[in-house]
Amino acid sequence: MIRMGLMKWIFELVRSKMDERGLVLRGGQIVDATIISTARPRLKEVEGGKKEKREYDEEAGYTKKREQIYYGYKLHILTDRRGLVKRISTSSASVHDSQKLEELLEGKEVEEIYGDSGYMSKEREAKCKERGIKYRVIRRRVRGEGELSEAVKKENKEIAKVRGIVELPFAIIKRWMGYRVCRFRGLEKNGTYHFLLMAMYNLKRWYGMIKKGMQVACA
Repeated sequence: MIRMGLMKWIFELVRSKMDERGLVLRGGQIVDATIISTARPRLKEVEGGKKEKREYDEEAGYTKKREQIYYGYKLHILTDRRGLVKRISTSSASVHDSQKLEELLEGKEVEEIYGDSGYMSKEREAKCKERGIKYRVIRRRVRGEGELSEAVKKENKEIAKVRGIVELPFAIIKRWMGYRVCRFRGLEKNGTYHFLLMAMYNLKRWYGMIKKGMQVACA
């Protein structure tokens, strides 16, 4: 199934069916990433009685968030403003969130892109502007600079209100589906599984939208 790309095909099929029914919003898109932990390397005895770290999963990586160290992978997503997942990518946890931005946006017609402060990058902002994309990313104070202006603080609040929906897919897969740690070893297998998870999430979100009587999307 991995070699045939079946899970990705299922994800794309669900997304395309939602698109056909006008459920997927155009315009502003939202990006984010979450860490999926896996078993950390353990110390094992080698020749001479010495101990060294043996990687449980050589393709996983380390990252630091809020002073805490994590080991595993990252799931990167692009959603519309209703929280429907349009595109995903999986990487080692050591890959910075912003490094997957171009991949998530490739071939997409986007008017605006929303993200948290992890996507602050002059280089990527310039590339988005070249494509006519408004780069709406939460700004944080950079070392050596003064306090944020009131205008920037106000804009940050406006951006936060829009991008908050991107947390919904992660909340669903971690709390409702119980996916808090990796089920497999290796980037390819975990990435394949993420396509299946996001397809299931989109179906759940789709059903929820029908129950609430949400109208179809407007271009």
